[in-house]
Amino acid sequence: MKVDVIVYKYTGRHLRFLTIPSSACKDCELTYQVVKEIEKELKGRDVEFKYRQWFNWFWIALIQGVYHPPGVVINGKVFIQGVASNKQKLKQFILNKLKK
Repeated sequence: MKVDVIVYKYTGRHLRFLTIPSSACKDCELTYQVVKEIEKELKGRDVEFKYRQWFNWFWIALIQGVYHPPGVVINGKVFIQGVASNKQKLKQFILNKLKK
């Protein structure tokens, strides 16, 4: 089964004119780094990773249930939001989805 992982983060460049420094949301930066590491480890598997700025994708994030960044959505369902993601739990969850 193919797994889609979307990471919504608060920090970075938004809406072409707004830049939020990484110091504004440590959890966003930690989650981003964790997912990037997992992406490298799972390279070659049927997993697609997307990284989106929360403000730019505001409506889609809300529809998917991400009300507070950082948010990680896996196959259309929120895995975690508002806190940094645990690498082992996230990686294991993705691997379990791949087995289905």
